[in-house]
Amino acid sequence: MRGHSEQVVEPDLLERVWMDRLRVHDSAAWDELVERFNAPLTHLVCSLLGGWCEDVPDIVQDSFVKAFGSIARFRGECSLRTWLFRIAVNLCRDYQKSAWRRRVDLQGNPSETRLVEPQGVAEQPFRDVEWEQLRLALSRVPEKERVCVELRFIYQMTGREISAVVGCTESTVWSRIYAGLKRLRAALSEEEMTGK
Repeated sequence: MRGHSEQVVEPDLLERVWMDRLRVHDSAAWDELVERFNAPLTHLVCSLLGGWCEDVPDIVQDSFVKAFGSIARFRGECSLRTWLFRIAVNLCRDYQKSAWRRRVDLQGNPSETRLVEPQGVAEQPFRDVEWEQLRLALSRVPEKERVCVELRFIYQMTGREISAVVGCTESTVWSRIYAGLKRLRAALSEEEMTGK
């Protein structure tokens, strides 16, 4: 039985308190933010860019810098995680459209990629599949579908949260997840059959 001094605090209340601390630029709150979201943002950025490249840490850092600069305008219509992921997705899109990136790709010198396994992978529809095998199969899924699948099954985001991150309707999110899982299963079956 709980004592009279104990109080159950709702997660959304905790996040609002954290947001209040962030808005007044409480350095401990910002340190907590970076510690909590650095690994998930790094994995997301790697996924969006097709693997590790030297620009990943810069894009992750820029995500936090952009959040710091715009925290006063954050309306709280989504979770802090959703907002940060949206910032990172937009920065990745900007990076992929940049003239430097296009020039490197045209010269045939793609950045070296390496495997980045997500930390604390939650529910996965493919529990018996090795991470490397899953990563290779995911790379064959179109980006819009792949991002929705990863946000759902690696980060356990709801359809509504994913919608806010990728900027489309919730029904489109679920369509992309369905199509992405179908393509992922096909890619895994093909790899199994060919032994790749």
